[in-house]
Amino acid sequence: MQLRNQKDTVELTVEELKREVYPDNLDMPYSWPAAPGEPVWVKVDGKWKKGVVLQDEGHAWTDRGLGRHFLVGWGGRKRNLYSDIFCPWSGAMKPDTPSIHRCLTSAGYDVLHA
Repeated sequence: MQLRNQKDTVELTVEELKREVYPDNLDMPYSWPAAPGEPVWVKVDGKWKKGVVLQDEGHAWTDRGLGRHFLVGWGGRKRNLYSDIFCPWSGAMKPDTPSIHRCLTSAGYDVLHA
């Protein structure tokens, strides 16, 4: 995980924290408070797809413990053609942030035309 400079004296907002503390690679699990309507990246059949959180499905047990699950839709610009439930803590769901864009780009994904 990368953290912001410890010398900064201004307190972080939740949005800034979400963008400042992030996984170094796509395999690292990362949990955050996703909200309905928020754009995300999800791993489907071994490939990362751009999607949107449709609703919060609550907490459920994962192999890493109790984690929040979200219904995510992907596959269409006007409407979501596919949907499934994802848990950020499993590593298969990431926020749509510049840091995740860098990870996806370095892995060979075209984030601009996703």
